[in-house]
Amino acid sequence: MQTQVEALGEKRVEAIEKFNRAISDNSVKNNPQAYAYEIAPAFVAFGDKQKALDWLEKAEAANNHSFNFIEVDPRLDSLHAEPRFEALSKKLRTPRNK
Repeated sequence: MQTQVEALGEKRVEAIEKFNRAISDNSVKNNPQAYAYEIAPAFVAFGDKQKALDWLEKAEAANNHSFNFIEVDPRLDSLHAEPRFEALSKKLRTPRNK
């Protein structure tokens, strides 16, 4: 969250570097169920929609609980018109086979 705030301020370059180091850590990149969803809004704050969508796709694939909120999370509003986001929203509304 701190990185998302810094991304909007004067420390943008530092925030991006700090964030990239954090998501490169094995404890983060190997645990998409815990982290993937929250990484996406940070990429939105950095202006990188494609990477944000990459992480939302990881969150969906990992059955991340927070993925259920993609359509109402205001941090993701700028993604709503993206075809990949629309596809993810459709998956959210489609029941999974058990």
